[in-house]
Amino acid sequence: AEATITGSINASPPSGYNTLHDHGTATWSAVYFVDDGGADVRQGGVDESASESEYRSSAGADTPVAADMRERQQRSTPGALLLRTQMKPFTQEFGVFEIEPCPGRLVLFPGYVPHAVLPRCIGPASAVAKSEKETLDAPSLRISVACNCVI
Repeated sequence: AEATITGSINASPPSGYNTLHDHGTATWSAVYFVDDGGADVRQGGVDESASESEYRSSAGADTPVAADMRERQQRSTPGALLLRTQMKPFTQEFGVFEIEPCPGRLVLFPGYVPHAVLPRCIGPASAVAKSEKETLDAPSLRISVACNCVI
């Protein structure tokens, strides 16, 4: 059998995230965490003083997704890779398996598995922009290498 492997390098600021998606025809997908962006940014988490509308605008739109992102951020590991799993066969009951982005960690999963990445820090758009402006040049970038294999 012949295999084709494609990949990319991802560098994300503290507010960077990926919405729920899959990798279509990929037989296997993988992500290798090179750098988690620094624990000091992750510990910042959610700005509790911000209003709900500020969170929605910082996520790019006034949608329920932004509110759900804020709620998940409060109870999940900031920056986590989330793999969606089916809880019961032949139902619409889904759960989420959370993987912390530790440097040196390699995660392999079937390409059809829906997954997302949480931001490490969310809050008012102005605070996020200031934080990213101050730190984009070095340690706050979360760096990962992703690849897909089609067999």
